[in-house]
Amino acid sequence: MLKISFLGKLYFEYDGFEITDKIGAKTAALVALLMLRENKNMSREKATSYLWPDSNEESAKYNLRYTFWMLKKLIGEDSKKEKFLNIDKEYCGINSKYRFKCDILELLHFDENKEYDIKELLEIKGILRGDFFEGHYFNNCDEFNELILFERNNFENKKIKLLKKMVNVYQNLEKYEECISILNDIFKLDPYSEETAVKALDIHYLKNDRAGAVKFYKIFSNKLVSDLGIRPSSDLVSKYNDIKTEKAEIVSKATSHISMSRVDISTYCMKDIEFFWIAEVIENITRNKNFNPPVFEEYVLRDISYIVPDIWEDNIKYDEIFAVPQVRTVKACICFIKQACKNNLLEIRIENFKDMDKISYGIYKHIIDLNIENIKFILP
Repeated sequence: MLKISFLGKLYFEYDGFEITDKIGAKTAALVALLMLRENKNMSREKATSYLWPDSNEESAKYNLRYTFWMLKKLIGEDSKKEKFLNIDKEYCGINSKYRFKCDILELLHFDENKEYDIKELLEIKGILRGDFFEGHYFNNCDEFNELILFERNNFENKKIKLLKKMVNVYQNLEKYEECISILNDIFKLDPYSEETAVKALDIHYLKNDRAGAVKFYKIFSNKLVSDLGIRPSSDLVSKYNDIKTEKAEIVSKATSHISMSRVDISTYCMKDIEFFWIAEVIENITRNKNFNPPVFEEYVLRDISYIVPDIWEDNIKYDEIFAVPQVRTVKACICFIKQACKNNLLEIRIENFKDMDKISYGIYKHIIDLNIENIKFILP
């Protein structure tokens, strides 16, 4: 029986004995070329153009004949007397009747639309040991090197499809820990896949690990922003909001019986720094040990995080990458105060009112005009 591996470390085994050290790099490359064509033959001329492009015609033909001879010498007939290669004066190819196993053919034969049981998928996954022709580069064989890069990408896509299939099978079996493990393997190959991230949130939710879902989203969204400078897609944000909203509703129900809390804070103003006073207000309120936080809408915390970064646990550094429009920040600050007053009695001392910045003063005046209950300002 012949066994060949091209993924990761090259490996050739014939009749139970490893023969890898007897297979030269060009010999292995020729076998790979013929394997990729599978049932289709390749012209001798094409094979030599891949592997000996700089040699003259006679030298290239000799090299190819010698390589065929070495393969015949190392790999004999199978139990049914079939030869490994079909060779004539013009063409060469793998004999499809010959008994052998090759990792790249097993992966190429994987069909994402076919039904597999987990045992079959695990057997295929077992061949995923590394890249196609890992660590190899063929001097002056530009076309073949380009083919290697192309096939590496092709096989990587196949690997991802296989792993996604495994996740779905494990999900149907309600084996969520196995799902998470396979998803981690997918992220190693495709670290920025938002489709995979949505699936990860689904799995965390199914295993009743909402905290894990929130933590995963935070790490993944930070990675998108820091590495690529992009925000999460609407599908991913929507999935996250669905999970977090349900969590917030649970927290809200659990704390609905809690009575009003009294929060006394002192604030300062800085005339030439926009948002300084209102940022002081929000920061001091949230840090007050008596503050009983209501369930804030996520957009409120997100937009306020532009001026008070610590307020949003999923803050992805908007202050460094995205400029939140002033109107959104102002509206978010007003909304924060209104919601905070639902279960807190706020008493806010303003030490140097005359130095309040223009934007904060506008927010202060609007809050006064709204006649919001449970808030009192004390001026010097």
